[in-house]
Amino acid sequence: HRTNLPQLRITEGDETALGRALAGVGAGEWAELAVDESLGALMLHDHLTSWSDTGVYDPVHRTVQWVGSPGSCCADPSAYQLLIYDIASDTWRAEETPWPDDTGHAYDGSAIDPERGVHYFARSSSVAGWDGSGWTALPSPGPQPIAVGLTWFRSTSSLVLVGREVSVFDGTEWAVLDDPDASFAGYHQFAEYDPVHDVAWLGAGNGNETRSAVLRADGSVEPLADAPLSLNGDGRSMKTYDPVTGDFVVQDGETDRWWTFDITTDTWTEMTEAVRAARPETWSVDAKDFVVPIDDCGALLYFQWVHWNEHRVFLYRHASPT
Repeated sequence: HRTNLPQLRITEGDETALGRALAGVGAGEWAELAVDESLGALMLHDHLTSWSDTGVYDPVHRTVQWVGSPGSCCADPSAYQLLIYDIASDTWRAEETPWPDDTGHAYDGSAIDPERGVHYFARSSSVAGWDGSGWTALPSPGPQPIAVGLTWFRSTSSLVLVGREVSVFDGTEWAVLDDPDASFAGYHQFAEYDPVHDVAWLGAGNGNETRSAVLRADGSVEPLADAPLSLNGDGRSMKTYDPVTGDFVVQDGETDRWWTFDITTDTWTEMTEAVRAARPETWSVDAKDFVVPIDDCGALLYFQWVHWNEHRVFLYRHASPT
């Protein structure tokens, strides 16, 4: 199924901390990235990474990025922050966002335009893009539930927002997909684009936690079989594509079970035992985390908040990029 393999720019010969950490890491293997002291200096709120899902990799600026908020349940003020890891300098920083004090969390609201290096984030009906120096607001997609899913469909250069329905932004305006299979109840939806197969995986929401569908470039939506776990974008499951195979790697944060999902055949394969045996002993099953697929090295980055201002960063290669 490998139709769009990543062009690796971060390799074992790359003299970056991330490149060195990946040296010798093969298929099914893990590494732990040493955390630069700049991350601890940020003094991130201990619930910033709670109720979160997927971050983004920006190949233009070579940065790992993610937006989070501790929510009003756990902080006052509950400001959203943009967390940025610069691969070249191995440093972390946090930037302010247009959502200074709100009630929600990050959920699955991040998306990346890899051609322009613009990181989009959606908080309910408010959507804006970060270009590396500032935020630009987009037109509102109309009333949305509190927790939506957002992704960037690369082949059509469009944003896809999943709330109770699916809306697509073409750069000028939003349009709602008129398809009964593109309707989802509740909130906590998710949306994940797969660049290898050029499709988006989307769905879930309270009351529909195991339901999902595939969105194709022509705008058609096809329902998929029920998943073996909750797919809600509220931190209970982490879902991201493997940049090499295009399979989705799915972690159930409540049970510590792991699967691969082949969206081309609608097939789930459990890999819990293999993951538990291979990952570093420092991995915490109780941590609050998010995941980022990094196309440039064919690996997945897992960020963990363990306890008060202690963070760990892991790298996983699901398949060999060569």
